[in-house]
Amino acid sequence: MKERWGKLGFVLASIGSAVGLGNIWRFPYIVGENGGGSFVLAYLITILIFGIPVMLLEIGAGKHFRGSILTVFKNIKEKIKWLAILPLVTGFVILGYYLVVTGWSLAYFVFYLFRNFIQFSAFSSSKLPLFFFTVSLIATAVVVKAGIKKGIEKFCRYTVPFLFILIIILLAKALTLPNAIEGIKFYMKPDFVRFISPKTWIFACGQALFSLSAGYGILMTYGSYISKKEDIYRSTGLIAAADTLIALLGALLIFSIVFSFGADPDQGPALAFITLPKIFEVMSYGWLFGIAFFMLLFFAAITSSVSMFELIVRNLNDELKISRTRSTIFSTLGLFAIGSLVVFSIFSLESLDFIFGTLFISLSAAVTCIIVGWFWKPEFLMREVEKQEKLDYRHLTVKGIFNFIIDFIKYSLMIYLVKFVIPVILIVLFFAELFGI
Repeated sequence: MKERWGKLGFVLASIGSAVGLGNIWRFPYIVGENGGGSFVLAYLITILIFGIPVMLLEIGAGKHFRGSILTVFKNIKEKIKWLAILPLVTGFVILGYYLVVTGWSLAYFVFYLFRNFIQFSAFSSSKLPLFFFTVSLIATAVVVKAGIKKGIEKFCRYTVPFLFILIIILLAKALTLPNAIEGIKFYMKPDFVRFISPKTWIFACGQALFSLSAGYGILMTYGSYISKKEDIYRSTGLIAAADTLIALLGALLIFSIVFSFGADPDQGPALAFITLPKIFEVMSYGWLFGIAFFMLLFFAAITSSVSMFELIVRNLNDELKISRTRSTIFSTLGLFAIGSLVVFSIFSLESLDFIFGTLFISLSAAVTCIIVGWFWKPEFLMREVEKQEKLDYRHLTVKGIFNFIIDFIKYSLMIYLVKFVIPVILIVLFFAELFGI
């Protein structure tokens, strides 16, 4: 008997998966590199058009087949199950470098806690990144090894509310800084030339999927543990709303600080670890702000790392019949190898983040939509999402007719987006960016 989520367990765990480094580390620097408000507007549109339908697709398929993405693909059509390799490899590599950044967050939290500040250049050239990466990897493995209810659900039940409280406290302070309004202007003002650029949209799609943990099997795995009575529309709405809110607040927090001190928002992945520490040095009580910020970053990172780790473990568990303990150990060793290559700069973190966190995650979502949308009957997907057997003509009351019309619109829109719009646009954007169009 497979484990099942407890009350609110699925929602909290999925919010924890979505609310991570993608919101507080990745989102602000991508906004900074892609025109501020123009990117934010594109991001919000892609959340609605791409993110939420892919979430519904994954959760519904996971709930129906009660398995990982490889199991789902295999049950839909045996001959095409090998296509699951793309989302699995994408998630595996993302987690490998993601844990390196998680280690940076933990390291800086420790530095500020003991008031022993180290410049990022000195830190990255030492052996400390390998140590903190290893600690983060082991901590994630321990949570996943404990299972769904005793490990992941219990962990997220405490950390997710804490993340919301902490970011509100930090934001309240950041908005009182001088010139914070300049950061808000950059963040909110769109540049319509940048808005119509294909580059803006491929990054927006990648960020939306990355942030929501959609497109590479995480929500399919988490969906396999939910009860038959789970309201998927409601749960998906709560997860997407919470994730988007934290992303928007996280970027507002960082830009308020950055512009208050005249720093450049276009700093890439190092924005949180080079620019912000310099600002904390000259802020009143900056070391306390640093403690709170990097604590927020670390706990946000761990909640997402746990979900990506569970994706790998569940696939090994389902398809190779390896126990959870052994699956966790094998996954840990593989992730240590990838993370070590990033720590020692054999692989560039920024290049990996672009290839896997932007390009491949979009392609992976397109493949998932094609497999589930074209090779699995749409009625089955909507049955899982709607919790009903079929669209019902019997209740010919005004309310019944109204509900039927709404259901029909949702059904048609969902199937049309999943089968045609999302995969076509994602594939076009993928090749446009790949060939520099």
